[in-house]
Amino acid sequence: PGLLRVSEPEVLRANGIGLEEAGTLVSDRLAEMALCEGHVHGDPHAGNIYVCTRRSGMLGGARPCLVLLDHGLYHTIKDGFRTDLCRLFNACIHRNPSEIARLSESIAGPMHRFFPLLLSPWFILGTSLSWEDLDAARNNRLPPSITSKDVGSAFEALHNSGGAVLGVLHSFGY
Repeated sequence: PGLLRVSEPEVLRANGIGLEEAGTLVSDRLAEMALCEGHVHGDPHAGNIYVCTRRSGMLGGARPCLVLLDHGLYHTIKDGFRTDLCRLFNACIHRNPSEIARLSESIAGPMHRFFPLLLSPWFILGTSLSWEDLDAARNNRLPPSITSKDVGSAFEALHNSGGAVLGVLHSFGY
């Protein structure tokens, strides 16, 4: 059937591709590229991400295959940063607060307590966020312990980390 846009769910379904399967394929591959290989796609919008079907096995069931376009915007992240990001994911998964704080601070500076939430909302379970922090976020306010200067410093840290953090977050869907 050719290339199928990931942004057209009815076309994916009509070609035997489940939405969860397609979404998992895209997110797993972009994460694998960044976390395992150190390559970040610089422009991962729906116009650059397609799937096609391929037949597999004796029964010939349709399986999606990922097709990424616009390879001119890739960048490579430094191995040390890639390793730290992997360690941060592991620390969040295993709820290791001291390692989460150490790694997040090295990446996001003064807003390190919030950085794991950009990776996954589930990672709140391993952070030191307070009720006041969460209430402020719910009400679209800065938490009491965070100033505008902290926000600026955090963006500066993200930009200057040498690891192109903003690019990685963008490739993860932010």
